[in-house]
Amino acid sequence: MQPYFMPYVGYFRLFQTADHFLFLDCTQFPRRGWVQCSKLANPPVEGKWITLPLKKQPREVLIKELEFQENASAIWQERLSQYHWLTSPPDHATLIYEKIRNVVSSTPVAHYLMNTLKTCIDAMQLKCKISKTSVLELPSTRKSQDRIIAAVKAESGTEYINSPSGTEHHDKSDFAERNIILHLLELFTGDTRNILARIYFSTWEQLSAEIISTTSLVAADNIIPHNTHR
Repeated sequence: MQPYFMPYVGYFRLFQTADHFLFLDCTQFPRRGWVQCSKLANPPVEGKWITLPLKKQPREVLIKELEFQENASAIWQERLSQYHWLTSPPDHATLIYEKIRNVVSSTPVAHYLMNTLKTCIDAMQLKCKISKTSVLELPSTRKSQDRIIAAVKAESGTEYINSPSGTEHHDKSDFAERNIILHLLELFTGDTRNILARIYFSTWEQLSAEIISTTSLVAADNIIPHNTHR
């Protein structure tokens, strides 16, 4: 799974379910995805997109190669200043708020994303090993599914768990041919505000309990094969 910037609680169900979470950072940066942006709001105003101050790089840049702009820190503080509640977090959220604000030009973007996500994971006591696919030296391939299968095999895995949208991109028969069982999470029906907004109004323990109570897998027989990725 790609590392997202402050995703919604449903994303963290992957850490609750998996034994080993691999951040897919050796793939092309999806410019319209959730890697560099999220939605924040000053309640009750509707959320607006906030985007990390990334350096302009070639379209084919990989997630692991992403960099911040030279003056990223100043730009980021200006963008965050619109949200008054970020300046006075509740005590239990102080650490994650500090890490979100701490954008440094010399820090690789992938490291920043993993660091902020791991802070949330540790606070919710979700026991899951975490690593990056870039350290596996996977063979170059254009198909994301083949790259994922190669990563699972490299870690001697026998099962792969993905978000509900995985049914649009992965074919369970392709995984089965390589002796890997494909699992998908059920759709998340809870509060979809991002984790930064949620932790302002809830404790880490409450969010952890919500993640546990809403985590279930789609029955294997109900995973419909899709071949749109071919």
